[in-house]
Amino acid sequence: MQCSHEELAAMCNLSRQTIADVLGRLERKGEAELGYRSIRLLNPESLRRAVDGE
Repeated sequence: MQCSHEELAAMCNLSRQTIADVLGRLERKGEAELGYRSIRLLNPESLRRAVDGE
């Protein structure tokens, strides 16, 4: 799936800046790899557990 920061922010009901901050934190933690017009989730199960509150 391809989408812009703006589209991702709208899907999450967040601002574009908030999405950029969250993605930056995920990258620093080694959970995501950000590239030109791409986001690669390196550990999707970890993110699912975090969202589910586990």
